[in-house]
Amino acid sequence: FKMKIVLALGVILLSTFSIGSEYKCCTQKSVGEHLYHYVGENDTSEFGCSSSCVYSKHGDPNSRYCFKSGTQISVCKDEDFAYYDDAKITNNLNDTVEATVFYLSCSRSKFDEIAAGGSDSKFRGACLIKEIDAKRANEGKSCTSYYSSGTSYSQFEVSNLGKYPGCVVIRI
Repeated sequence: FKMKIVLALGVILLSTFSIGSEYKCCTQKSVGEHLYHYVGENDTSEFGCSSSCVYSKHGDPNSRYCFKSGTQISVCKDEDFAYYDDAKITNNLNDTVEATVFYLSCSRSKFDEIAAGGSDSKFRGACLIKEIDAKRANEGKSCTSYYSSGTSYSQFEVSNLGKYPGCVVIRI
């Protein structure tokens, strides 16, 4: 009698462009805006994965993922590799806002319904921010966006334009 252990692995499609080593398992790996932690090695051939490395998704330690080539950027993080701080948006309006952060060469992050006076943050890995769009959720009115050629700054806020109508996304 031979017992076969079957892992339910999520297979994430990654870009063939990656930062870090592809020949060994990474301690941590970011794929787009998500972070994964190494949990061990297993036979992942039935899932078409490019290695036997198995990961759990950050915040869900019981999940299991392996990776193969696809359309998202993969960044290998070992102890000597540093990520940028999470992208954080603070809402200084009296209305709920929605925001989208656009990165250079990475998938965008959507911030749904940041309450008045509240804030939210998203993991961004090694992604530089190039634009942040925001709008008042109830009215759908867009704020003046933040633009950059690619910044490592991580703290932003949505504020009123002072005595003028409207709102703006600024770096803090």
